[in-house]
Amino acid sequence: TGNPNDSYWLLWGLGNNGKDFYAFGIYPTGKFQYGKQINGNWDGKLGTMYSPFINVGANKVNVLRIEKKNDSISFYINGNKVHKTNYEVFNDTHAAIGFQINNKKKVDIDYLKIFKGSEVTTVKVNTVLSPEPYETTYANELRVSNDYQARGLAFAKYVDALLTTQLTE
Repeated sequence: TGNPNDSYWLLWGLGNNGKDFYAFGIYPTGKFQYGKQINGNWDGKLGTMYSPFINVGANKVNVLRIEKKNDSISFYINGNKVHKTNYEVFNDTHAAIGFQINNKKKVDIDYLKIFKGSEVTTVKVNTVLSPEPYETTYANELRVSNDYQARGLAFAKYVDALLTTQLTE
């Protein structure tokens, strides 16, 4: 829900305090984009492209999927491949994943699956409470963020803090 012109994204290879990442996202107007940001500079690899597979408008459900096989990476929207390109290796220290939700948009994330070979890890959102004080710090930083870079930085700092806790959950 929210402004139907605002996009939402899956991020991976997140690092450098949120300044570096790869991203795949959609605009509820029916377009998608893939690109990367390095040192805060965006490179939209394709520009925005129209896809008939995007459920257009507010309050519509869309499932995004990214699949890497060998030296290529494919992008799917609602089970349909919309783009394939060469996989770019990113910095090994940039291992975080995340979401980018622009402006005052509300989304529900039902699941995030990460596969490696035959091994499957499923992370159910909101099933494990985030430890304090990391949760409160993140919530406060997110609340005062006024652009995507500040929100990305808040998320990157939150993930970095969690990784130092050695929590198994």
